[in-house]
Amino acid sequence: VEDCLYKAKWGMEEHTSLLKERGLPVPKRNPNPTVTIKNAKLAGVS
Repeated sequence: VEDCLYKAKWGMEEHTSLLKERGLPVPKRNPNPTVTIKNAKLAGVS
């Protein structure tokens, strides 16, 4: 779970940087974010 949160944090940092670079609107920072983590579906497993 810790790795997922780390990736989510830095992924959002990169995403907002790209929005700024391209002159697109950047959403306001959420002081109380919610992160949902789901298990990946494995291909070919039933």
